[in-house]
Amino acid sequence: MFSFFYYLDLFKTSVDFVVKSKKKFSTVFGSILSIVILALIILNFSQSDIFHKTSPTINIQSIITTPRPLQLFSKYNFSISLRIADDLMNSYDDPSLFSIDFLIYNLNNSRKEVSYYQKVPMKRCQSEDFQWNPAIFQNINMTNIFCIPIDEFWLQGYWDMPLLDYVQIQVNKCDNSSSEIPCKSLADMTKFFEDKHVDIFIPDISFDLNNYDNPKVEFLRMFQNKIALPFIKSSMIYLQKTQFIDDKGLQN
Repeated sequence: MFSFFYYLDLFKTSVDFVVKSKKKFSTVFGSILSIVILALIILNFSQSDIFHKTSPTINIQSIITTPRPLQLFSKYNFSISLRIADDLMNSYDDPSLFSIDFLIYNLNNSRKEVSYYQKVPMKRCQSEDFQWNPAIFQNINMTNIFCIPIDEFWLQGYWDMPLLDYVQIQVNKCDNSSSEIPCKSLADMTKFFEDKHVDIFIPDISFDLNNYDNPKVEFLRMFQNKIALPFIKSSMIYLQKTQFIDDKGLQN
């Protein structure tokens, strides 16, 4: 009865005692065992993937839709290259058959008007057009491949946003009214384009997650469009920005 009564006490006082003025008592065996356990923990960590920075795993992945702000593109972070090629990947440059132009647009959707427009002919690619990765130019055959003729341009927005900056590449048949050299006949143009396609190359990035120190691998991604005269064909390429945050909290 009294035991149950004492059990109801909410203000119980704990009883502690000490050994040789110490609250904890140590032994030689316990110290040796602790050192062995600590050594095993250090050994196990020294053999782990995180210590050698190998075989990383992604434990958090987020997909966030962000606005499309004004973004500068230049030879130091981007390139657009294009070629007219056949099925054997032979590329061609013949102004008497076709011309390639680079166009820049600034569209004001609020007023439904084009605020800015620029059209310039594409030029033959050179090594300085690939400042973002010079090895790309050295390792790929750039014969008869055309590049952007300006050093930089801006892109922003989307079709449903108030402001939209976008670029366009046009491949046009030779036209005597605008060409500086005589154009070949329509029959010759038709025959030339029978087995030709347009290849567009833009930078892309893949990630080798097994390479902890340098996971980013840059390469050129190709978009191919078959030419079919007399039809006008168009295709859109959307760019995506990806950010990675490493274990040090740094963005890549």
